[in-house]
Amino acid sequence: MTLAAHTTQPAGPPNGTGRLESVSLGPFELDSGAVVADLTVAYRHDGPAPDRASQVLVIHALTGSADAAGDWWEPLIGPGRALDTDRVGVLCANLLGGRYGTT
Repeated sequence: MTLAAHTTQPAGPPNGTGRLESVSLGPFELDSGAVVADLTVAYRHDGPAPDRASQVLVIHALTGSADAAGDWWEPLIGPGRALDTDRVGVLCANLLGGRYGTT
């Protein structure tokens, strides 16, 4: 798998906004050799920014979305919960091929 050197940052860095954002990664080569011309990954970040706290990457099921804190893992993610967003940042990205904004 090859990731092209061309990357851009989203409108704002992951900053715990708790809303869906996206980042364009440019051309992306799959294991099969096929190329996604402009891979855009949708994600949600809750809690402190990476330069202020440790980060936890949550990888969801094929049919899930990046909205881990506001949807399917809500009982586990948030202030005072198992993944305490007062202490750690939580990042969840939509899977390539899913229906929630990663193309």
